[in-house]
Amino acid sequence: MFYGKFVIVTQRLFQDVGIRVDGYFGSSSPAGGLSSVDIAVCTIEKANNLVNRLLEDDRLSQLGNCLLMIHITFMLTIWL
Repeated sequence: MFYGKFVIVTQRLFQDVGIRVDGYFGSSSPAGGLSSVDIAVCTIEKANNLVNRLLEDDRLSQLGNCLLMIHITFMLTIWL
């Protein structure tokens, strides 16, 4: 799957500086949740679900420790 490859490339990009990267897409999510990553690569749908769930659980402050990287690169290939 394209998302998995994007996560791997992003992990390699940041591994030397100690930034933890993992992905939320399909049925995949990092073990340990948001607290286990610094950058979460995800689809727009997963990002929406994640933020909604954090809001419902009154845990939106957890997002302050993590960057959501919304992956929309696949849309560029459709437009080209």
